[in-house]
Amino acid sequence: MLSFLGILLVIVSLLLIGIVLIQKGRGGGLSGAFGGGSQAFGTRTGDALTWATIVLTVLFLGLTISMTLVARASVPTGDVAPVTAKIVSETKEKSSATIELTSLTLGANIYYTKTKTLNKDGKKNPLKDPTEKSESYDRKKRVKLQTGYTLNARAFRKRWATSEATAISYPVVVEAVEVETDDAEATETTKIVEAAKAEAAKGVEEVKAEAVEATEAAADATSN
Repeated sequence: MLSFLGILLVIVSLLLIGIVLIQKGRGGGLSGAFGGGSQAFGTRTGDALTWATIVLTVLFLGLTISMTLVARASVPTGDVAPVTAKIVSETKEKSSATIELTSLTLGANIYYTKTKTLNKDGKKNPLKDPTEKSESYDRKKRVKLQTGYTLNARAFRKRWATSEATAISYPVVVEAVEVETDDAEATETTKIVEAAKAEAAKGVEEVKAEAVEATEAAADATSN
């Protein structure tokens, strides 16, 4: 819409400049179109160039105001909070799960896509990015996600910046991350851990000895 109005504004501006230049060559110009009562609205009222100047000027002002309003309306007023995905129930066979999607932004609509997690070669499929043309989330029905599929969701709100995508797979798989460490660092860490264990064991023994001594002292006091 903004681009269309911009093109119209450029066309009207060029026509307005051309007509003003033509009238200037005839001895009138823009001052002749809007000033000098008898020239603009007297003997030359029926002059086509004068009326064309007036019409194009009105169009120029109208298009300028319209572009300002459209540009102001198209500026995002905030960022939509990301979607939170949570498994609320599962089938006994673990074949599917019910997913609840929420966004902290009031009035935001959630749209999502489903993609098979792995392809035939065992590699992850690229996720489909949800748009406002994707399937809309129903808060009452929620979403059913089958085993082996990944759900990708975004939250949208008019005049707000779209949220980041949130993906959840079923079943949820936690991948282990291998961390490479230097042998010397690993040995030093092991020594520190062993020393801490020894100190803890020593402290336990001391507490036990003090408890025995206190018990014996109490027994002696009772016998005396």
